[in-house]
Amino acid sequence: MTFSAPQSVSTGYSRNDNKVLWWWESYPCGNRWDINFTGTSHRGILELDKSVYVNNDTIAVTLIDGGLIGQGTQAITLQSCADYETLALYETPANSGYFTGSIAVAYGAAIAEDGVIEASGSQSLTAAYEDADNGTGSSETIPAAAEIKPWFAIYSTDFAGGLPAGWSIVDGLSDGITWKMGQPADIHEEYRAYVSDHFMYCNSDAQQANLDEQLITPSLNCSALETVILEFNHLFRFYHLDNDEIGDVDIRVNGGAWQNLLRYEAVQDYSGVVQSDLTSYAAGQPNVQIRWRYYDAWWDYYWCINNIMVFGQYPVESIPSDLSGDCRVDIEDLVIFAENWLVHY
Repeated sequence: MTFSAPQSVSTGYSRNDNKVLWWWESYPCGNRWDINFTGTSHRGILELDKSVYVNNDTIAVTLIDGGLIGQGTQAITLQSCADYETLALYETPANSGYFTGSIAVAYGAAIAEDGVIEASGSQSLTAAYEDADNGTGSSETIPAAAEIKPWFAIYSTDFAGGLPAGWSIVDGLSDGITWKMGQPADIHEEYRAYVSDHFMYCNSDAQQANLDEQLITPSLNCSALETVILEFNHLFRFYHLDNDEIGDVDIRVNGGAWQNLLRYEAVQDYSGVVQSDLTSYAAGQPNVQIRWRYYDAWWDYYWCINNIMVFGQYPVESIPSDLSGDCRVDIEDLVIFAENWLVHY
């Protein structure tokens, strides 16, 4: 990272919160300070926005290098096991030395230079660029590292075709007032933006009955997974004059007792995408079920459920003789083997 002499770079205004002031930031308080970088050089900074990426994620990359001010673009490389990609970063704003870019992560066999990072298992990810002057007058390869942990959906439904096979509904009072298919027109207009075209919902509005209704998934086989996540979209609308209805999300493993994961009580409305980590319950288990239970609801409003997905991660499969964990068998692995041989034998 090189600043051409002479060049003054403003840090912005002083502040007293012990946070670092970057040279592109400015804060309207205190005294203004300027730093003259005349004749100085510094190592560039390359950053990835996360430490772990999953399938269908986006890798956002940031590069800061004053020696590249005005260059407009800068190429970096990304490597993950067999995949190798070149990514163009763009200087934004112009003449700032601040570059950004992004690339998608997808599940599958690696295809070099196709504009996507493919991964079929957990692996390391390395980004790098060549800094022409790292502050010592020498060039240096500047790295940034993360991990890719692909996730696999083992079950999903959006209820567009109705209630899928294997689901069950328990009508608590056997009165027909229970979970059913819904559409936006079935709920109040001001809440329709929170739901999709098709969803399952339980409606206690204008029903003079104390509901206790259950919506239960089919048995899900999680025996091969080491991590399991539940994701769903919902709208829980409460009735402010009663404050009694409850929405529970529960899990049952191998036909055992139901265990509570999440609870929504009548103190506010709830909506949006929810994720719950099921790993401690479901990982390695062949028979897992999820239940949405709506109860203590008497003449209240409703609970809508949609876009349900259960996904997870398979255990890492190591490559034989890959002692360094870089997904390749090369001289580095031989060195590690030799060093351990000398230590232990």
